[in-house]
Amino acid sequence: MLCIAAPMAGKDKAFWVSLEVFEAQFDLGEYNEFRDVRVVERNYAKQWFYLDQSGILRFSLPVIDYYNGSTEFINGRHRTAVLFNELDRIPMALSQRATKVLLSRSALTPLRENEQFILPDLPKVDRPNNV
Repeated sequence: MLCIAAPMAGKDKAFWVSLEVFEAQFDLGEYNEFRDVRVVERNYAKQWFYLDQSGILRFSLPVIDYYNGSTEFINGRHRTAVLFNELDRIPMALSQRATKVLLSRSALTPLRENEQFILPDLPKVDRPNNV
């Protein structure tokens, strides 16, 4: 399914993050603490997508911040788990703080504004807004 990242908040920036970098540079304790990410259903929440005014499918990226020496999800733990079960690298948004820290210690590839990317064709289901 062809998508473009939904507009991001403030100074957040989008990057491609590999599973290798995610496991090495992100706080997996915080990631695992709030959700069992080992077993995830192969589907998307409908709320993660919308069609913009031009009819382009937009995808809301998982968003990461950096606080007190570790990465923290602002949102998107479940999205991250679904995508990493399907892909070796995924699009993610990083806050300004997270961008500074993670770029200094990892090689991240920027996701260009309006860059199209392909997500696996998985069913979209209704979920509560908190996933």
